Amino acid sequence: MNPLLPHLPAVLLALTTFFIAVVSPGPANLATIGTSMTAGRKAGISMALGTVSTSFFWGSVAAIGLGSLLLQYAVAITVLKILGGVYLLWLALKSFRSAARQSHLQSKQVLLRSSLTKYYLQGVAIHITNPKPVFGWLATMALGVTENAPLSVYIVLVAGGTLLSLIINISYAVSFSTNTVTQLYDRFHHWFETIFGLMFTVAGLKLLASAKQT
Repeated sequence: MNPLLPHLPAVLLALTTFFIAVVSPGPANLATIGTSMTAGRKAGISMALGTVSTSFFWGSVAAIGLGSLLLQYAVAITVLKILGGVYLLWLALKSFRSAARQSHLQSKQVLLRSSLTKYYLQGVAIHITNPKPVFGWLATMALGVTENAPLSVYIVLVAGGTLLSLIINISYAVSFSTNTVTQLYDRFHHWFETIFGLMFTVAGLKLLASAKQT
């Protein structure tokens, strides 16, 4: 009998919960959406890959138990929240400045697509400074790892969660870089950038506010 089978219901519940957490709007997929619309598909995919890489890192950390140790040190979580909040507010400022300028989408795409590494690193930075993935992965492990769970359960949870993250984030990047959405963005440039700025501001302030409570 496959040692994984008795644990399969818990694993499926954990991955379903993880899926809902990843697909819901948050700083990482919001940044991917905005980048895909303003800088093109390749830039959006690069940022998405940065997010997925960091998600895999946090999943691995949670699987080997270091996440539980991290939670014991409130200072580490506080620093993460402060860094994440400041970074999101910086993204908000960029969006507001962009909203105040005339949209030159085509020439902008040619310029931005030449620096795909920058977008990958931005995806990493957004996700590495956001404590939400840490708690998300710890919750996933708590749901999926039952008593006497074999190593295969941990592997399936990390691999499955990473695959879900990849599919969801790449889907966001591709969907929001189509010609229809690009033209829509070009037409309502000021509104889109203002909305992005407001959402980044709210997310950043929430992180900073939560840092005071830890």
